[in-house]
Amino acid sequence: MKTADSERILGLDMLRAIAILMVLGRHIYAPPADLQVVPAILIRTWFEIGWAGVDLFFVLSGFLVSGLLFKEHALTGSINIKRFLIRRGFKIYPAFYALLLISIGYYRSRGETVPLMHILTESFFLQNYTRGVWWHTWSLAVEEHYYFLLAFTVYLSLAHARNKAEPFAALPKILLAIGAGCLTLRIVTAWLLPFHESTHLFPTHLRIDSLMAGTFVAYAMHLAPQHFQRLKQRRRLLLAVMALASGALLAIPLQIPIMYTLGYSVLYMGSGALLIFAPWEGWSVRMRQMLEPLAFIGRHSYSIYLWHVPAKGWLVPALQNHFQWPLSYGECVGTYLFLSVGIGVAMSYAIETPFLKLRERLVPSRQRR
Repeated sequence: MKTADSERILGLDMLRAIAILMVLGRHIYAPPADLQVVPAILIRTWFEIGWAGVDLFFVLSGFLVSGLLFKEHALTGSINIKRFLIRRGFKIYPAFYALLLISIGYYRSRGETVPLMHILTESFFLQNYTRGVWWHTWSLAVEEHYYFLLAFTVYLSLAHARNKAEPFAALPKILLAIGAGCLTLRIVTAWLLPFHESTHLFPTHLRIDSLMAGTFVAYAMHLAPQHFQRLKQRRRLLLAVMALASGALLAIPLQIPIMYTLGYSVLYMGSGALLIFAPWEGWSVRMRQMLEPLAFIGRHSYSIYLWHVPAKGWLVPALQNHFQWPLSYGECVGTYLFLSVGIGVAMSYAIETPFLKLRERLVPSRQRR
């Protein structure tokens, strides 16, 4: 697919913005009983469907990260797994460990002790299986596990490919097997255990197929471009129906078994369809200008995700206590959203941006070299 990078980034950033706004809605303040009917319904709906923003993030991450590997192989004839993991580390670790260190300092300043086991769990990305410092970072653990599994899978594909001209030929079968395996494990878990987010929503072995769905789309785009373009051009109605159908599925409460078993699979297929369906090129200058605020949020979505829970838990109460503000419900929601985005963007510029620049100096992309 021949598109300019800027156009492709705009499309991805729009989807990232949608994902992070959904997540912000998932953690919004519950509306009071006396709130007018229409706003209450909108906020409750935002809350009820907001959890699926993480699923969209998963598909986007799988698409983008695996696409980098496929492009590297196409341009250089090989893939440097070590370099890939180091570059991922520069993207993920600085902002994440800054959150962890600041969190430890914050709690200690209040005389609260953070258990060492919680710190270790968070530090080694195991917080989606046992308690860490923060609960919302479970999705980062899933993504971190995915990076290593993807690297291992790609390494085996290159090392043991029978046809060196098509070293990734077996990858679609592997991805389908992972999808079937995760779905089976979800069904078994639903059969054996009562629903709880920590056991049915967070574990990597139940959720990593969403990231692999993004890898599947990237495989089609980079390694089967003719089929990808044919699907994109001739099956737009089908793709739109799949995306809308998966969105309609969110009307089912998360606690219903069909939702946390087959529902996850339908959601990532819908997100994949949305990813293919999304316009990558043809953005006019005026349209770009109109969408820039939303794309701006998408570009900083990682840090916004990291800091939106501390913004709600630390800063909103601190402002109320310091200024003695009797905030109304609408003011609480507005302050939460403003601080989540503001702090996230500030931390993105303060931490993410310098480390990404350092990454380009120390371990530049092989494609650019």
